Amino acid sequence: MNNLIYTLPILLFTTICWAQSHFIGTPSLRISVSGIEHTIDKLDKLNAEKYLCVIEEIDGKLYWKSRDNKHLIKTESGAFSTYTALDGSGYVRIIRSKHKTAASLISETEKNFDYVESLHLGLGNVSYYGKSN
Repeated sequence: MNNLIYTLPILLFTTICWAQSHFIGTPSLRISVSGIEHTIDKLDKLNAEKYLCVIEEIDGKLYWKSRDNKHLIKTESGAFSTYTALDGSGYVRIIRSKHKTAASLISETEKNFDYVESLHLGLGNVSYYGKSN
């Protein structure tokens, strides 16, 4: 029992040290699309916090912490980094901070948001747009 008392805090500390936040974003807009209808919702502060987008790196691997720790792969192209779920359930696309000014010239979307988190639900899609923290 004594060993367990000493070992447990060490294990918890080790786990915490290996997890590193890679990206955190707060959404302000949700767009839901299906083949028949779509809805656009501005998120209040409570809902924005409920739908935070969190990507963590653990032992060199990326995980979508805010979406059941889905395993992600990262690709970069131009001003964007894209984190894609290996199971096909969605992706997060982020404007790299050093390219924000140039990306803002693409459209109002890139000017007003830093990322989009897109979830595939059946044949529909839910996308959250927001700012990086």
